[in-house]
Amino acid sequence: MELLKDEYTIFSLIIFLITTSLFVIFLISYSKIKAMIEKYQKQKQEDTEKSKQQSVTGKETFVQELEKEYNSKLDSLRSEYSDKMIKAATLILKIKNITSTLNSTVILKEIQDLLKNNLPIAKATIFLKKPDSEMLSVVGGVGINIGEEISEVRIKDVPVVAHAMATKKLVFHEDTAGDSRFSKMMNAENSKFLYAIPFMEIAEGELKPNGAIAIEKFNGNISALSSEDVSLLSMLTTIIGNAFFNASDLESSRKFSEEQLLEKKKLTKIFSKYVSSQVVDELMKNPDSTQLGGKKQKTTIMFSDIRGFTPMSEKMQPEEVVSMLNDYFSTMSGIIFNWNGTLDKYIGDAIMALYGAPIKGEDDELRAVTSAVEMQRKLKPLNDELEKGGKPRIGMGIGINTGEVVVGNIGSENRLEYTAIGDSVNLASRLCSVAKAGQVIISDSTYSFVKDFVEVNKLEPVQVKGKEQKIQIYEVLKLK
Repeated sequence: MELLKDEYTIFSLIIFLITTSLFVIFLISYSKIKAMIEKYQKQKQEDTEKSKQQSVTGKETFVQELEKEYNSKLDSLRSEYSDKMIKAATLILKIKNITSTLNSTVILKEIQDLLKNNLPIAKATIFLKKPDSEMLSVVGGVGINIGEEISEVRIKDVPVVAHAMATKKLVFHEDTAGDSRFSKMMNAENSKFLYAIPFMEIAEGELKPNGAIAIEKFNGNISALSSEDVSLLSMLTTIIGNAFFNASDLESSRKFSEEQLLEKKKLTKIFSKYVSSQVVDELMKNPDSTQLGGKKQKTTIMFSDIRGFTPMSEKMQPEEVVSMLNDYFSTMSGIIFNWNGTLDKYIGDAIMALYGAPIKGEDDELRAVTSAVEMQRKLKPLNDELEKGGKPRIGMGIGINTGEVVVGNIGSENRLEYTAIGDSVNLASRLCSVAKAGQVIISDSTYSFVKDFVEVNKLEPVQVKGKEQKIQIYEVLKLK
């Protein structure tokens, strides 16, 4: 008690009690605050984990959506690819059927099937051009009744088709409207066609139109061809055109009577001995271009002759002579044929050729002179070959004249020969006799046609058998 009376001691005790109380309060508060912090951190961690889980779930959902969309597009592409493969296979089969037949009915059916099943076409007309005319025949189509359509129409009355055939390519009706050559032909009635695709045949080395497809209406809401369909139809123009051309050629051939075919074979057999294959083809196309019975016409005649052949052949064995002549004739007749000359005949060691018979040309005289110059030039390598084989060299003279002669099949019923006769033929033979080895001698009449194309040496006029007056002659030096 005495201690309690000491103020210092009492104050110290109070301070101790207060400090202890504060310490206890601090410990309690600390524990509570720590618990709250731990709870908050735990909640925050849980919230973070939950947020992460939601984020991951969201990403997985996004990936799944992308994968789903990808698979959908892939399935669509696979389906489209499968459709295109089927379409391509069908198209290849159609083209094979079109190109492998010579039956125009089969070709037409395949085209109609192609338009109907491979393209979005609801209505179209197929035209074929009538030979040697400006008329079109309606031969088929899609969505039309042939019996109700006009069977024939003038090309110019279908402007879109006329435009396509003139430009030789697929055209749109707006293209036609923009072309002054065809726009004036257009009216409400003949402008119903939206597109025209020409058929192109390859004849005589060039593309020629022989028909067309005119598209009038498409399926559903389609109003124009896709670029893919345009490419397809453009590709088919020559395939279809040539198919119809080949079929019509066969059908035309079938119309020949047996007698006509025999006559054609006979004509071919006769002329293939004398002329190049090109001239034979021309005769087959235009049999009226020559009268086999004989006619009078301007012709250029060429004679060639081996100089000193008789004494030379006397020093050779018969088989050597034949071998040498065969080599010589093969080379020279080949040159004659190359320039569309007609080999008339071999006369011993001489050659007679015609230019302008049976087919007349604008440059018969020049082709004859060109042949002669080439024959002299080709004789040198031929001589080199003969010399290597131990045979003598050949010298050749050539004479050429132009004038009117009678040409045709001349002879007896048992033996006919296509040839030319007349004074102009005799003069060509005389000029050949005048020509020395290596020379090409031409008459004044021939020179008048070729003077702008050759260099010549004007020779002294010569007197020839059968002519009262001397004949002016020229030696051809070279072509200009």
